[in-house]
Amino acid sequence: KATVSVLNWRYRRFAFPQTMAMELIRARVEAGVTEARKVLDATRHPVLASDAQHEYSDKFLLAEFMTQTATGSAFSALELLGLTGEKAAQLAEIAAGGRTVTLCFTRSETCKFLKKVEREVEDPVKRVSEVSGVSRTKITEKVVRKVEEWFWAFSATYELFAYGGNDPVGAKVPLTGATRTTTVKTTTDRSPRCETQSYADTECDFTWLARRVNAARGFEFAIGRSHKNCHTPLRNDDVAAALRAFEGLGRFGELVRVYFTQTLFPVEQDHALDLSQVSKPQTNYVLPVFLSDEEKASTPPAIADAGAEPSSAAAAPQQQVLLSDGDAQALLLDTRRRLDETCATLQTTFPADKGVITFAEAKACVVMRYLGGVHDAYEQGVNYIETMLREQLVAAIGKVVTAADFREYMAFHNRKLFKEDYVPSGFCYAIRRPGHNPEGVVSIEEAQGSGDAWKPATMVTRVYDESAERKFRFALSASAELSFTGKTYVHSYVAHRFSTERQAQVELVARAKQFSGFVVLLGQIGGKDLFLPKHAFLCQNKDEFKIPLALEEIPTPKEFKDAIASLSPEQQRFAKAYRAMQLEATLFGVCVIQVKPQLEKVLNLPPDALTKEIKLTQQLLELFIEYQIPSDVLSYQGDAYEDDADVSGEAKLEMVKRNVAAMREMLDESKKEEVEAAQQVHEYEKAELKQAFGFGGAPKMAQSRSRAMPMQMAFGAAPPPPPAMSMQMAPPMCAQPPPPPSGPPGGRPAPPPPPQPQESQPEQPVERPEAGAEAAPGVFDVSAIPQALEERYETLDVDSSLRPTIVKIGSSWTKTFQKKLLSKPATQQVSGKDELKKEKDKAFDLLDALTRSGVLAVEDANLHVVIAATHCFDKTLMDTVVQNNVNPIEKVERSTLIVASTIHDAPAAALVKEGHVGRIEELNPQLKALQ
Repeated sequence: KATVSVLNWRYRRFAFPQTMAMELIRARVEAGVTEARKVLDATRHPVLASDAQHEYSDKFLLAEFMTQTATGSAFSALELLGLTGEKAAQLAEIAAGGRTVTLCFTRSETCKFLKKVEREVEDPVKRVSEVSGVSRTKITEKVVRKVEEWFWAFSATYELFAYGGNDPVGAKVPLTGATRTTTVKTTTDRSPRCETQSYADTECDFTWLARRVNAARGFEFAIGRSHKNCHTPLRNDDVAAALRAFEGLGRFGELVRVYFTQTLFPVEQDHALDLSQVSKPQTNYVLPVFLSDEEKASTPPAIADAGAEPSSAAAAPQQQVLLSDGDAQALLLDTRRRLDETCATLQTTFPADKGVITFAEAKACVVMRYLGGVHDAYEQGVNYIETMLREQLVAAIGKVVTAADFREYMAFHNRKLFKEDYVPSGFCYAIRRPGHNPEGVVSIEEAQGSGDAWKPATMVTRVYDESAERKFRFALSASAELSFTGKTYVHSYVAHRFSTERQAQVELVARAKQFSGFVVLLGQIGGKDLFLPKHAFLCQNKDEFKIPLALEEIPTPKEFKDAIASLSPEQQRFAKAYRAMQLEATLFGVCVIQVKPQLEKVLNLPPDALTKEIKLTQQLLELFIEYQIPSDVLSYQGDAYEDDADVSGEAKLEMVKRNVAAMREMLDESKKEEVEAAQQVHEYEKAELKQAFGFGGAPKMAQSRSRAMPMQMAFGAAPPPPPAMSMQMAPPMCAQPPPPPSGPPGGRPAPPPPPQPQESQPEQPVERPEAGAEAAPGVFDVSAIPQALEERYETLDVDSSLRPTIVKIGSSWTKTFQKKLLSKPATQQVSGKDELKKEKDKAFDLLDALTRSGVLAVEDANLHVVIAATHCFDKTLMDTVVQNNVNPIEKVERSTLIVASTIHDAPAAALVKEGHVGRIEELNPQLKALQ
């Protein structure tokens, strides 16, 4: 049983440039060029295509020239097996009538018993013995063996023919065939072959080749360059069909040759024939060559079979780089001459009709091997054109462009494309109050390929300053809700991903300066005024948080519609409902709330009162976060009979300081009592231990006091501190607290005034908008952006390459912090649900204190809404340019304009500079609909 390893056509087609070195192709082509120069006129100097000056259109002509040459070579070889010009024209007529043409090879075998022969065979070894006596006598002994032999009559019948349609009998065009017989001898009674063996027919689709034959018995082939699927000289439907045809013909020839050489020929015994002659490769002239620069032909190429008139192809001036009709004809004649010489040699070596290995079978093997060589040469030739394109592109740029290089270029391109007000910029924002230095920075950064290089992700941004009309809200707890106003930034992040490239690495980075702090909330936009925070953290005092962000792509609108087209109505409704949730999840929100402004507000202090009160600010944060002290205990409370306008900011700040000092004094006393109580318990347990082991006891009075101590602690002493209190003292600050104000005469300090209710600023609960209420007139509804983008993706993204993308928050954070003011930075991993929840609880506890459980609204908060999309390419960057003949710059540019026009609610022409409007509308006429 013969096994033939044949590579899949698609694999061979696309993997060829990577699996065979360019040098091997060049070596084979140069060898063929050397032989071609011997055939052509001495003035003709064909050279490798890459060594001659030519235009891009010449590459299409070269592909057509090689296709015609390969077709002529195949028909010239098949003519040796009976495919004459008349029969080729007959097959062309069948194909022209709309029917398929199939090349078929049939074979069958029989093996019947003839006779059994018994004979004696004398052993060549003889043994001679001498017997001594009166006369010496020599006795010679020899061994005779009885041999049984069985003889079998073996017969093999094969036929090669073509037929049209599905009628292998009525539409049959015979080519060649024979019946061969021989006698097989065995030493056992077991038949060497089956009595009757029928093989499955080996067939090859010959339709494409038959359609290439014209009326003049020439061969026609042209690439439809205007077809939408025509990308390059290799990547088009016409060359793809030719590759399939030659690959099928080559596979057919290999199977026929393998049958002869591995199945039929081994039957013949003791033939003494040199079978290596039928496997020698034959020269063909399917070569990617142009004429040298010194000599250009003036006539268009035309390929004909041996003995046929040249084809009358339309001439074009640029065709002069190719070989002429006469040159092509001379090469085909030389191909036929070489095949005839090989056949003549075989005719003198192999018998005409004796046995199963005759001249006819040897000739068939040579022809089939030649057909395989034509396929290999044609495939290498057209792939060489594409490899040449790749090498020329790399030579023009000076390097192989990577995805990281392309990302860098797109940032450069956007700066040149957009108007100044709309240029995409990096997501990096300083957290500051007007007129103040920044408190820190929040940025979204993406990896730049290799190494540790990270840069802010480039995004199209629109700012909505609608603090008076817009309010967002989120739940602090099950019973408290916080509302905030301020600037809303809407960012569009258009990523791009090539086939072998993994998704972009993106992370959110928050850095705080010393003696500064802010709260960052991460989540999604759940409605026109609803923010859904999933994570939160407090960033203060040179903290740095790095949070990985994962980009999860969802199908494009077209892919989604195609996928649900054949589902039931119930299944469609389910899929649409789930996709609506996915689209809403594409709104990634980052809310930043500054601590000091809200701290001044909750303490009833004037703006900027805490700007230089560093120690006081740190103490307040410690009381709010660590001890969860209510803000009313520490805030300024005005006198009921005194107008707050008459109270200076310094006086208000002084009262807050006294409240903080009093609270810290109480905490210190509580800590001191806790320490004393612990020491007393320790002394009591120590005395009990000594008494128990006979080391003497304490006096009776002391014992009674010791035993009474727990009772006193239970009824009269202060209770132990709550679990939230820490035994660690507050860290020393850089400034000492101010001395307490002088009290009345007598040396006693005046006690702090009791807190008074403040009537001038009554606290009002935050009104929650009703569910489903419409947004205020003129207020842009951020939650409507995903659906608007969905509609525009469907109508404007003609390639269906732009995928909505969900930004998901990673679960392994990196935090860099300083334990104390002068400590070296330390790094820790914040990962796992418990640690992430701890950070969120810490931030929410602070917000709860700063807003009095949501009663006070947060003003001047910054909300960043990021809408992500990914333009996906199905090949690598270089393959996209070379194989698909696609400029990825223009594709990503269109995707960016689709998203940017939606974010800014303006036509694309209004966003770009005047010099680019015409080019963009010419490349993307569908964008004119945005007008």
